[in-house]
Amino acid sequence: HILGDTIWIRAARNIKAGEELTYDYCTDGEGSIHCRCHTGCQRLL
Repeated sequence: HILGDTIWIRAARNIKAGEELTYDYCTDGEGSIHCRCHTGCQRLL
């Protein structure tokens, strides 16, 4: 669900505290989307 500049993702099950989460961006591998995981990240999705 997109609301303004925020994307809300709903989990299909309860998530345990400390559990690692991943997300599939379903990109085509072109490397045209800048990753914003942290300041200074230079990776492209």
